[in-house]
Amino acid sequence: MEDTDSTGNLYFTAPLRFTVQAFEHFLHGHKLPEIALPIVHTEQDLFASTSRGCEVVVHLSLLEIGTSSFRIKAEHYTDKRIGVNQIVHVAVNPVTKRLMEIPRELRALLLTIKGEKSVRNFKARK
Repeated sequence: MEDTDSTGNLYFTAPLRFTVQAFEHFLHGHKLPEIALPIVHTEQDLFASTSRGCEVVVHLSLLEIGTSSFRIKAEHYTDKRIGVNQIVHVAVNPVTKRLMEIPRELRALLLTIKGEKSVRNFKARK
């Protein structure tokens, strides 16, 4: 099973994966210091079903940013809004495995999505 369940509708885990992939796509190509960004909290609401082959557009926005954590919101659309989720990441030093302050380069990049930004389109796979 990839993105759809046995009935052909979008499986509930797919939007979360789409959000993570969209965020990684957003970060790609930016010169950032070595940092790990584990997810420590997620929440999601689904409003409508979709089916295999539908294109899903992800809009990311920054909801809040603290010293060592930040919350991203993702809205998912086909021809209508189908869901929304939020993900909280923490900044971790990959060597010491301890929380660290969000580097200024990442903080500046995150602030560019303070308003909604469409970052990636996905097609639901069977």
